[in-house]
Amino acid sequence: MYPLTFRHLSTITSVNSIFPRAYPSLSKLCSTKLTPNSLFHSHFVHYSSSLLHRSYCVKGDLSSNLVNMALDSEVSNDDRISRIASTIRIIPNFPKPGIMFQDITTMLLDPKAFKDTIDMFVERYKGKDIAVVAGVEARGFIFGPPIALAIGAKFVPMRKPGKLPGEVISEEYSLEYGTDKMEMHVGAVEAGERAIVIDDLIATGGTLSAAIKLLERVGVNVVESACLIELPELKGRERLGDNPLFVLIKSA
Repeated sequence: MYPLTFRHLSTITSVNSIFPRAYPSLSKLCSTKLTPNSLFHSHFVHYSSSLLHRSYCVKGDLSSNLVNMALDSEVSNDDRISRIASTIRIIPNFPKPGIMFQDITTMLLDPKAFKDTIDMFVERYKGKDIAVVAGVEARGFIFGPPIALAIGAKFVPMRKPGKLPGEVISEEYSLEYGTDKMEMHVGAVEAGERAIVIDDLIATGGTLSAAIKLLERVGVNVVESACLIELPELKGRERLGDNPLFVLIKSA
């Protein structure tokens, strides 16, 4: 049954504790060996720092509790969505037993699916007087630049501490244990500019929220945040407050 794509996956029953990116201290829980008939009490997702991989450690019956991709209501009638979702594959037990990687490299290898993804964001924001596309490290750097070029905006990288060489402004945000920071170069944006914030996936919403606050602190008008995938059960939207969120695919 491997490798799997979202086209083949059935519904996950409940995900009570999924925390890509925001809760790295719990990633060790995903070291538990996962077999096709293993039954556990709850579900976990482990975030990989790899640019091109998001990993899922799903505790449950592998044959029935895999991720099913549902469509965002705003774009549910667009045939391109199912095509995009079908190119994202799940790789079990990588990089170690019990971890399920959501791999978008297969989507990037498919020029049509990759172009469809970029086009759908471009269609939404072209002609909307967007001056800034802010991409959240790391996979926001894949989607942000082509979107920025297509709509005539500048691309601004939002990075983790110590990654930008010039003078930076930073915004601290909370993790499960401790804090982290999001940084942006001083002078990269100007007060009054209209911006969108791009990332690949929203889970708990911590990094997106920090990016929004960072831009708003210097007077930028954040029009919307946009992601390829949303994990609704983690309620990341709520952490964004009144800032709108647009997603192409929701996991159910």
